[in-house]
Amino acid sequence: MKNNKKFILAAGAAALGLVAATGVTSGFAWFTAANTVTVNGLNMMAAAEEGIVISNSDHATWTTTASAKYNGLDSTHANAPFEFIPASTRNLTNWYHGLSDDVNNGRSNLSIAALTVNEVEGVNTGTCADHFTGSKAVFLLNEFLIQSASATAITNQEIYVENVSVTATPADPASDELDKALRVGVKTTIGQTTTFKIFAPVSGATAIYYVDDAGAETPTEAKKVEAVTSTTDPVVVTGDSGITIPAYNSDGSTALHFKVYLWFEGEDAACKSANIKAAMDKLSITFKFGNQAHQDVEPQPLP
Repeated sequence: MKNNKKFILAAGAAALGLVAATGVTSGFAWFTAANTVTVNGLNMMAAAEEGIVISNSDHATWTTTASAKYNGLDSTHANAPFEFIPASTRNLTNWYHGLSDDVNNGRSNLSIAALTVNEVEGVNTGTCADHFTGSKAVFLLNEFLIQSASATAITNQEIYVENVSVTATPADPASDELDKALRVGVKTTIGQTTTFKIFAPVSGATAIYYVDDAGAETPTEAKKVEAVTSTTDPVVVTGDSGITIPAYNSDGSTALHFKVYLWFEGEDAACKSANIKAAMDKLSITFKFGNQAHQDVEPQPLP
């Protein structure tokens, strides 16, 4: 990770359902999900049986789409975009910041320090006494709730993410190289089990890297990150066991909670000061959530 880097993340999160909505409006990304449902313009067909509905953390409405509550813009300063420093995480819980002394080499005389972040929904700021004074924007967090569309729970299910897409509003010149460092993290806790996936949706991103809380990189399995680079295939984000999607409740008290993180990964090879431009791209991120019956994977026989 390099010093003197800031990135603009103007797009927020939004989410899903069995009836899909399309498009990006006014800088907001709309996450959509489809499951045997067709959308043609503004004409929507009825949802399939055992559908799911979603809400953001306001719990105000339960429909098949939900807009992000937070979009990375600063409402107190004429909606100017926050500027995010590069950060690193391997578990969406512990966050680190790094400095090097070479604009082209992120590991030159590398200094790694933990970021102190008090996680809240919205733009999360962090402090790092070893590297900078005050606080700086680290990641954008939105939370979504999912439950059955009916009074009946749906058993033995998986929740998946697919079709992760990033649209850049280019600066002049465009900062497309730095865009490769964008990461999308999805995390949920069901019962006592927390699961997560990290996506690297921009082509050319570093897929495998190590997040180390020491200065020297030690490539151990415990510190390894394998980001999902496929932008089309469904990726299960609820672990290896079937789950139950709770029955509909108007207050969402039993709904499943999903946290969606957006940040710039300092361990990506493209995340270096040499790629800084006079202005940064603004990025809009979309993807689809969906549910399906849990698929048990049979162990492969030994050769």
